Amino acid sequence: MASVLKIAGVEVDRPAARIVLDRLVLQVDSGFDSLEFSEVCTTLPGAFGPRASCELIVDGVTCFKGAIVGSYPSSIGRGPIQIGYKAMGLEWLANRVAVTAADGTGRLAYNLPPTDDDYVPIDAGLSVGAILTRLFDLHAAELAAIGVASYAPADLAALVVVPPEPVYLTGGLWNAVRALLRKWCNKYVAWIDPADGSIKIKSQLTDLTPLTLTLDSDPIVVDRLSRDHSECFTRVVYRGGADVQAAYLDFADSGLSKGWSSGDESTYQESDFTQPKDAADLGDVTAMTSTTLTVQSDDAARTWAANYWPGVVAEVCAYNPVATGLTFCESRRITACTALSAGGTSALTVDVPFNNSGYTRYSIRGMYSPKSLVWRKLLINNAYVARHLVERFSHAVPWAPADGQVVMTTTPQAVICWSTGCNKPYNEFPLTFDVVPYDGTTDGYIVFHAPINKPWGAAPCEVKVLVPYSRGALSATVPSSGYEGTAHSEDGVEQALVVDDPSWLDYRDATARTQLAQEILDTVKNTVCEGSITYYGKLTPALTKGAAIGLARAGGTTGYESMAALARSVVLDWAPLSGGGSEWITRVAFSNRLKAFSGDRLYSHPSWGSHGALEGASLRTPGPTAAAAPRPDEGDDVRAAAAMLDADWSTPGGDASGRYEAGREYRKDRPYRTTNRPYRSDRKYASVSEDDRAADRAKARAGRDAESEGRRKLAASRPDRVISEDRRKAIRAGSLEHAQGLAGALGKDWARNMAEADGRADSRDRAEKSSARDASRLSHALGNPTGPGPRETPTTPGAIAAEEQRQKDRAIDAELARIAGEGDDAPRRPGVGGPGLGYQ
Repeated sequence: MASVLKIAGVEVDRPAARIVLDRLVLQVDSGFDSLEFSEVCTTLPGAFGPRASCELIVDGVTCFKGAIVGSYPSSIGRGPIQIGYKAMGLEWLANRVAVTAADGTGRLAYNLPPTDDDYVPIDAGLSVGAILTRLFDLHAAELAAIGVASYAPADLAALVVVPPEPVYLTGGLWNAVRALLRKWCNKYVAWIDPADGSIKIKSQLTDLTPLTLTLDSDPIVVDRLSRDHSECFTRVVYRGGADVQAAYLDFADSGLSKGWSSGDESTYQESDFTQPKDAADLGDVTAMTSTTLTVQSDDAARTWAANYWPGVVAEVCAYNPVATGLTFCESRRITACTALSAGGTSALTVDVPFNNSGYTRYSIRGMYSPKSLVWRKLLINNAYVARHLVERFSHAVPWAPADGQVVMTTTPQAVICWSTGCNKPYNEFPLTFDVVPYDGTTDGYIVFHAPINKPWGAAPCEVKVLVPYSRGALSATVPSSGYEGTAHSEDGVEQALVVDDPSWLDYRDATARTQLAQEILDTVKNTVCEGSITYYGKLTPALTKGAAIGLARAGGTTGYESMAALARSVVLDWAPLSGGGSEWITRVAFSNRLKAFSGDRLYSHPSWGSHGALEGASLRTPGPTAAAAPRPDEGDDVRAAAAMLDADWSTPGGDASGRYEAGREYRKDRPYRTTNRPYRSDRKYASVSEDDRAADRAKARAGRDAESEGRRKLAASRPDRVISEDRRKAIRAGSLEHAQGLAGALGKDWARNMAEADGRADSRDRAEKSSARDASRLSHALGNPTGPGPRETPTTPGAIAAEEQRQKDRAIDAELARIAGEGDDAPRRPGVGGPGLGYQ
């Protein structure tokens, strides 16, 4: 079936309109679709204007729809010319729509945390599908204006992942869509169907259309092919923060018990809490280092056991009474101490080195001395909770500070209950406490900031507490057992990918995190198969986006039958034939890579493949590729296809049209120069009067006249032959100076240019002398012994200047020709131009 081209909605009679189709490029996941065609034997400005709509139908299937964005005339002179046209597809047009929020700004923000100033509840907790729905609905009018219709709700409903961090959409609309899918839903790919302008979002694992090509049967050449599982994982462990939950404890249910003995309780006095005698000490510092103090108590009878002070969570304040400023005192936590005997000394070890020295006195204060913990320390009877206590909740939990009331809290809570006869309902009094976690030896416990018998002046009837404890790290593992993917089933990979997400703090988000873990696993579980092929003909099924390539072999297997690699780049060339007409050549780059750890690029072993000649060559072609890339009738079309596909595929986001060139190499800053420039004194005062200026001009004219007169006298005293030779040398030297400057500006080697220019000048001199000798001999033979007369030498200033300029122009022209050709004998190379061209 024929290929139908429509411009501005009208079918073009291509033979009558002298239209030649050049190239169709279809891109998925990166770059944009493009169509290139030429109008031959025409005149400016051409038949088609910019921004005209363009549509291509191949074998009854609409493969391209977009707008003309450029024209490229060539062969401009006398007679008809040729004009190349380039059109870009619907996705390019959609990307020209700028993301715009309802308030007119250029940023859409979703899933912000409640602490963010821009937090909006209805814009939080959205799935990727819900975010894209809002994006498309918000820009529906702009998309409809360029021919993009609506989306399929079922496609977006499949995007169930809820991003656990803020999502910001800015810039071009279609790039924003691709970036969102690439980050959170890697297995999905989006494109716009040119047939009806609908937005398609399909899974690369389940929604693609299989397209199997058979080696040794179909007219294909496999240009490059690779299989790699180095970046594959067959299980995902998604870990969050600690799974902190609430434990409701009281005495009635045996969740709590006293942390003091009955003997301590019988001898307890209030002063044991307000003035603890075993939790404080004062004395002299006899010696110190950066981390130790050797101390002697003022109480000669004072004693303590080894590591007594760390056990009561004590701090020491070292000070110098006579010092001033910052050196007066410093406080540190005591981490170890030696035993103290009556009248002796003890060495205290602190947690952080002292900043100063010279301290002479110390003061110790402990928090949890044994006597002060009576009526304050409560033990937790559940061993697991006691050994996994934490100091705060990771999320808000409900708490009832009084009967019939419920509040949300993120900190530990407690109430002290009492009533006459300990009958319910109780009178409840809130009281704060510290959580002391498990230290590896002693189970965790809680210590109230005041005795629990103080609020009611009697022993409480009940104590209710709410404490946080950890059940281990929040975790979601997929699959729950075993492994998934072709990397496991075909290549035996059993490797888990561990993803840490500290922002996951609430166990109620487990379902969403499990879905996210499954999405991540789907992107890394299959062995990566990538490559490119050249199909000698029109591969019509590949011209519909969403084809999944598989490679089979007639009479055998390849191992690539079920690789289901997405055809990411499809290039259809109408290659001109030498005898007239054209043939189709389809080039396809495919890959099933979903997670771009190191970028979507095709690996090729240096000694493998059929394109070793391309190693080290630049595969990035500036300008429209229809002109820059070699045509099949100009050389090896398979190699040209490999170069084209490499240029597309080697960099994520590469454009098959060659419109984007590689960036320039990063250039480091120049080293900082510390040498100061020498001081330059002011210029000598110059008079600005008109008389002085006139005198200066007269003096300058006199000097020039004297110099000219001297040159004329010198010329009159010398033979014409010598003058002519000197003048030619001077002119040649000036010409070479100009040529050297030009060569330097063009970046060529100065020494080489000098040597070559001198060599050419010497050759011309030898040729002139040889011609003069031949003419003299001929003159003698004809009876004219005087020979030919000398060449006329310019004498007037105008003639001399004209001769000098002529010689300079000749030298510059010769040097330009040599530089442009990379040498006198360099072959001519084809240039580049617009679509459908190839002129020099």
